Amino acid sequence: MKSTFNTLTIADVEELRKQRSFTPAGGRSVIYENTMADILSAQSHLKSLYKVNVTLPFTERILLLNEIY
Repeated sequence: MKSTFNTLTIADVEELRKQRSFTPAGGRSVIYENTMADILSAQSHLKSLYKVNVTLPFTERILLLNEIY
């Protein structure tokens, strides 16, 4: 489902929330890096979707899951 973060809908985010944040990489380490600017931009988008306070850990998890799935 990987898509640009700013195009995610509430339904997309809810689907991502159900996914596991660990996937075996065949013994390889996979690093996903997001800058603070990316995280804050994503948090702003999630706040516009949910209309409530969105925490940074939740935002980081959704960013990671969007990269994996």
